[in-house]
Amino acid sequence: MDKPADMPALGGVSAEPLRFLDFLIYEPIRAVMLHKSGLSVMVPAPERYAIHKLIVASRCVVDTLGSAKRDEDLRQAVLLFEALDVANRLNELSDALHEAWERGEAWRSAIKTGIGYMSRADRAKTEALFKELGVDPFKEDR
Repeated sequence: MDKPADMPALGGVSAEPLRFLDFLIYEPIRAVMLHKSGLSVMVPAPERYAIHKLIVASRCVVDTLGSAKRDEDLRQAVLLFEALDVANRLNELSDALHEAWERGEAWRSAIKTGIGYMSRADRAKTEALFKELGVDPFKEDR
């Protein structure tokens, strides 16, 4: 587990490093935060956020809090996969998935591990969706 990093520019506070941040924040999108008349904000693209949630879920510590966090991350990933499908945004999800998959064995392993932690139903849906997008996480490499 990474230890907190010192942040001298913020008065000496420490912050926990967010793994895979470069992937998450690449090409953010504009959204509106619902507050009064609305605030324009930049947020991660939903397809990148979904893949990121899947990957970070694979790294959660296996204790009570870690398990709850992992389950929450996986549920969010699955809901985003479903929403992207309904919104006809599978092309964007496919691009993000392929990019993550091609980043190397550590990334592929994290994706496989995250899927492995899913409930049986969510795992089946996710595997079918990923196969449809051209990534078969559990196919033996030849």
